[in-house]
Amino acid sequence: DYDMALKLLEEFRKTQQVPPNKIDYEYSELILYQNQVMREADFFQESLDHIETYERQICDKLMIDEIKGEMLLNLGRLEEAAEIYRELIDRNAECWSYYGGLEKALRPHSLEERLELYEEISKQHPRAVSPRRLPLNFVTGEKFRELLDKFLRVNFSKGCPPLFTTLKSLYYST
Repeated sequence: DYDMALKLLEEFRKTQQVPPNKIDYEYSELILYQNQVMREADFFQESLDHIETYERQICDKLMIDEIKGEMLLNLGRLEEAAEIYRELIDRNAECWSYYGGLEKALRPHSLEERLELYEEISKQHPRAVSPRRLPLNFVTGEKFRELLDKFLRVNFSKGCPPLFTTLKSLYYST
């Protein structure tokens, strides 16, 4: 029962003597666990409010943004979610889940819009592999050949050792 679990966690949190501006890792983990229970119970607005209330006391700043992005998506606040996911991609352009979140937030209507999105990110992060690799999952035909050729040429010239490991999943999907 999520309601009972949340009540118990809240009572336990209240017993913890942590000053509001002091960083305590165990307290931080307690807050994140409390928030995880809220998300599992589909209390999206409560989760977002909770993470914003205790933001200063949470040590894992990346997790804060990931939770905010996910909750904003679930609440249908797509513009705000897109902004968060763009910031997350700026932090780590190799995390595939951030691209998935950004696509859900922007809801591109066509293949061209999706490709433009990845092209834009690729220009902002020229050394990142993911914005050039991910479109290979959803393009077909001549466009696939064109993007794969470009991807291979760049990586051959760089001498990228895990190149074929990166492409292995494409073999399974064809």
